[in-house]
Amino acid sequence: MLVLLENSLCYGGRHLLDTTAPQSPPIPSLPPQPTLQFPSLPPQPTLPSIPQPTELPPLPAIPALPKLAFPPLPTIPSIQKFSFPPLPSIPIIPSLPFLSPPPASESP
Repeated sequence: MLVLLENSLCYGGRHLLDTTAPQSPPIPSLPPQPTLQFPSLPPQPTLPSIPQPTELPPLPAIPALPKLAFPPLPTIPSIQKFSFPPLPSIPIIPSLPFLSPPPASESP
């Protein structure tokens, strides 16, 4: 178990906990990038101001609709009660031997 732990701490033939190993050289810093300058946009023409109406004219009056008179609905005659004839009696099917479970066999 100790061998597995020691092998996991080794990387590239160098022990990871070894502080005497030579350190990697520092990464050189990138040179400063020039700032991007965009051309200035030409001035946009201003839109003419639209005069706002101070008050809306009154809406025209809507004439009242004439009251519509519908004829009365016809009366539906009541449906007379209809008596059905009695249903014929259904004969009971006698139990058939092949539908019943087999008798339990008695073991000696």
